[in-house]
Amino acid sequence: MDIRLFTCNLFSENSYLITTQDVCLLVDPGFYGKGEIEQLLDRLDGRVPDAILLTHSHFDHTLGVVPLQKLWPDVPVYMSPEEAVVQEHNETYCKIIGIKDADFSFRWRPVSDGDVLSFGGDVGDGQGGGSSGEQGGGGGAGQGGGSSGEQGGGGGAGQGGGKTRLDGSTEQGGDGGAGQGGDSKAEQGGGLEFKVIATPGHTPGSICWYCESHGIIFTGDTLFADSIGRTDLGHGDYDAEIKSIMEKLMVLPGSTKVYPGHGGTTTIGRERTCNPFLQPFNEPLDIPDDSELTGIEIHPDF
Repeated sequence: MDIRLFTCNLFSENSYLITTQDVCLLVDPGFYGKGEIEQLLDRLDGRVPDAILLTHSHFDHTLGVVPLQKLWPDVPVYMSPEEAVVQEHNETYCKIIGIKDADFSFRWRPVSDGDVLSFGGDVGDGQGGGSSGEQGGGGGAGQGGGSSGEQGGGGGAGQGGGKTRLDGSTEQGGDGGAGQGGDSKAEQGGGLEFKVIATPGHTPGSICWYCESHGIIFTGDTLFADSIGRTDLGHGDYDAEIKSIMEKLMVLPGSTKVYPGHGGTTTIGRERTCNPFLQPFNEPLDIPDDSELTGIEIHPDF
């Protein structure tokens, strides 16, 4: 497996390209502008992604979805349905901070906690969980949504020999090979399975994409190295986020490598022991009577 990081837009958002011999996936394509998308297309070298996986729908993580859907209209986009309300406000936020001509009317397919999506190998792309019906995008031109019976996932990995350009033209050359220069342990002839782990808090429908066979997880803005996602934006919930992290993520194997939505990679084990936001006194309170609270005792040896 080869995982390539693209640092995108004004917010240094992490977009990931995952490739094996048979599978090609994008996670949180925050590509903004022709230059950033061309970097992705150069790396793909004519290959078409099997799917786009979204951890949540904040604008910095979804700026590239509509431009990519125009290039590959049959490539499915998977997102939690609870993110629709966040998607609806993206254009407003972009106008406030000066991001122009942003369109968030992308179509998406709903996934829920526990769904398992399989890609490549002997199974159809995206099988194993989630609805096949597409939902219409929120905000901006081109609303109206896809048909509930519309099939996605066309254009499997490794198709074609030309590079797709933003103007729709192609440039001949390249065999679309995946993982060049990357991990030598890429699967030979096998597929990939990703499990949806619901982690509400940063946003109502924040999810993580967990590939157990490779010991990796894409956490979006829920968990970072030495930090957690902010919850002071619209629809955030701090207690829900802490609960999600402690009950859904910290129970994973410590060796699980974390690919967050911003910043560097980390592991679940490291965040268990070093993340200052995950110390016991930061867990959500479940005490009905404040009189039961006691102060923090400091040991005299400190």
